[in-house]
Amino acid sequence: MKQFSKQAQHLNKTIALASQNSSTTETEELLVRFSIFQLDCALSLSVLNECKPVGFARKQVLAKLAHCLYEFDDTFNHHMKRVILKVADEKESMLTGKNLKLIKKKYPGINNITKFHDIRNKLSAHYDKNFSTLFSSAEELTETEVLVAHDDSAKFYKEIIEVLIGNKSPPST
Repeated sequence: MKQFSKQAQHLNKTIALASQNSSTTETEELLVRFSIFQLDCALSLSVLNECKPVGFARKQVLAKLAHCLYEFDDTFNHHMKRVILKVADEKESMLTGKNLKLIKKKYPGINNITKFHDIRNKLSAHYDKNFSTLFSSAEELTETEVLVAHDDSAKFYKEIIEVLIGNKSPPST
């Protein structure tokens, strides 16, 4: 649970920094959201790497990770992206919608995340009422696909944060 403990400390530190102000800025909100996502993912990764479940139990943990990836990607696309571009504009950053697309192209594993929609509805948290669906959904899920989607999304979000806070220049359009 080392990964999880490390991310939990990071989240608590991020929240403590954000709560020092009387009102949380949008940048701080974004950083807290990213930290919560990292913590959710770290829990599944810690279980996979340290507890080493096998068989259907392993698929279930992968489904939890896929669920986190799907839900965060959905929130990113429908809420956070607008906030990021607004913050970038206020900071006079060169980060634009085109830059985000260029950054995302570098991480093709992110494109697999949309495939996790049905899995999250059947195998993770929503638990399909059709019992046989649980097993067929588990067969559809590959560990490599989920882990590559995780790794690429983590790199994508990290790069966005670095550009947003000024530690890195956005790609040229």
